[in-house]
Amino acid sequence: MPLGWLATIFGTALLLWAMLTFAMRKTAIYPNQPAQELVVHGPYRISRNSMNVALTAVSASVALLADNFWMLLLLPLVLFTLTSLVIRREEKHLAEAFGQSYLDYKTRVRRWL
Repeated sequence: MPLGWLATIFGTALLLWAMLTFAMRKTAIYPNQPAQELVVHGPYRISRNSMNVALTAVSASVALLADNFWMLLLLPLVLFTLTSLVIRREEKHLAEAFGQSYLDYKTRVRRWL
């Protein structure tokens, strides 16, 4: 239980910080909208996918708090699918939109953690 609540607090705080960082830079939060700016501040100094890290933490916390072993067991499959179908497409778009700036950022900051 304590680990579940800790993951909930961490994930929620990180998600709010990441969304606030995007909002302050006036760029799109949703992946189906084009980015107006390459955001490399706040939590994006640590992870290129801070919102996804946050949502993963919240998903893990729900599984822990609900004592749902299957949800926790299937989380890596969900993350693999997310990476394959969404994140790689986003990365391609960002490389096209921001060129060398994005490629430099990509070498400095990990995809996840």
